[in-house]
Amino acid sequence: MTNRIRLSILAVAVVLLAALASAAAAAPARTDARSAAPNYTGVKTYLLGRSQSLVAQLGGIQTRAERYYALARQERFSYANLWRSHRAEVGPLLAGLKPAFNRAHKAYEEEEGIIAGVPSLARYDVIMDSGTSAADDPQTAVPFDLRLPNGKVFAKPGNFFHALLEPTIWGTDARFVAPGGVKADLDGDGTAEFGEVLPDANVLVATARGFVSYARKSDAAARAWTPNASDVLTALVVMVPTVEGYFGEWKSSRAIAGAGAKEKAFVAHSRLIDVHGILYSLQNVYSGVRPLVAQAGAGQSARIGTALEQLTRFVDGIYAQEKAGKRFTPKQADLLGSQAQTRANAIAGQISQVAGVLGVELQA
Repeated sequence: MTNRIRLSILAVAVVLLAALASAAAAAPARTDARSAAPNYTGVKTYLLGRSQSLVAQLGGIQTRAERYYALARQERFSYANLWRSHRAEVGPLLAGLKPAFNRAHKAYEEEEGIIAGVPSLARYDVIMDSGTSAADDPQTAVPFDLRLPNGKVFAKPGNFFHALLEPTIWGTDARFVAPGGVKADLDGDGTAEFGEVLPDANVLVATARGFVSYARKSDAAARAWTPNASDVLTALVVMVPTVEGYFGEWKSSRAIAGAGAKEKAFVAHSRLIDVHGILYSLQNVYSGVRPLVAQAGAGQSARIGTALEQLTRFVDGIYAQEKAGKRFTPKQADLLGSQAQTRANAIAGQISQVAGVLGVELQA
């Protein structure tokens, strides 16, 4: 979840707080949710499955990065010599980073609804997926520097997924591309196409090492986490209203803006896939808290569940059209994002009302 998406939450915060206050005032009696809360084992099990997958996928990326770095060092970081002498190994090695990135990102998006939504875990979302660089916004910058094996330091460079790893693999940030302008036809089809580049080996290996380290820390924090009603309802109220921000990033990406897009990230796949991942994770979160929500009203519990499913189908339908070849315009992206946000705000408002009725305090 990027900072731009975080800011979109503020647009609905006042409405949600008002709904929460109204529901609390209208409730004839407040239920002690702690004594009535369901077992959240399924939510944590779901989270750990994705977290372990993320660590495993990033480990595979690090293995490739370490081998590439060793070959580059062997050639004293002459990338012309590296490509000339090791093309048969380097081509498949680097080409394999792209599907590995997509697998890792899928695992993360399917846990992000919890990691980014639960305050005690949210710092890892900043580090891995949402934090800005200090140059872009010191207030929302990541809390780490990237130190390369050659001694160079990128101070607070932005999050690992979209500010570091993705631009390094696809070559969308010139700082992370190997010097020398080597044309690298990684797949051997006779053309060096978009995304076929030799990354700077120092940047790639430092990014992979750092990312694996933080992913393991995130996994450890997830293992130590004991979910409760406040955590789970807060995650839903915080994360459901972020969908419009993802549509904004979709609009500015190559999927809509084309080759002239200024956005360096979101080139690995359509941003709509990530929206699906977020909503899929939130549906799993809701399944864990649904018995508690039913205490505020079985009908409302069912309506929230149905609304979440319908919002997911709405996004999936748009992606199906894009995958089939439809090219959406920026105006259409704005309209669809607005429609998705209207649905999302209604869902978050209902969940806030439920929290008020049950006496569950939502976390800031």
